[in-house]
Amino acid sequence: GGARQPRTRRPATGPVVRAQLADDRIAAFDTDGRGRRVADAAQRPDYRGAKLGVDRNKLERSYHRNQLLPRVDLNGSYGYNGIGSDFVSSRTDARRQNYTTSSAGVSVSVPLTSATERGRARAAKLRLRQAETDLERLEQDILIDVSNAAQQVESTRSRVATTRTARDLNEQMLQSELK
Repeated sequence: GGARQPRTRRPATGPVVRAQLADDRIAAFDTDGRGRRVADAAQRPDYRGAKLGVDRNKLERSYHRNQLLPRVDLNGSYGYNGIGSDFVSSRTDARRQNYTTSSAGVSVSVPLTSATERGRARAAKLRLRQAETDLERLEQDILIDVSNAAQQVESTRSRVATTRTARDLNEQMLQSELK
């Protein structure tokens, strides 16, 4: 295999927010300049599975398209013959490698009526489109989930700040009453 390229992340252009997700993982995401939430979806198992499904369907489509092409095979052989008047002398000739033989050739097969293979290729193309559509839908769902989590974090942050302010005011009132 080849060397793995280090992952690079673009610098955040907005505030970084940490959110507790529904499956008890902590996710960090940032907002880009337009206020959209950006998530590292590649870490989600469902996303990785969908991505693998797309890759598998690409390979399957490539295989079925390849089956529509003409087939070209190179054939070759090399061996020894025993040319004798009886079995013992023929065996001796072959063992001593007295008479060698070789052959080479090319065979070409052109599919004339490949309706089945064309159907399989079309089905593989449709499965690839479906997998890509499912992946796009999952990406959108992830962005919605992250956006909802960010809104929940912001809402909770506002409630905490409001509660903190109310507590400070209550402490000030208590201190003024005690004086």
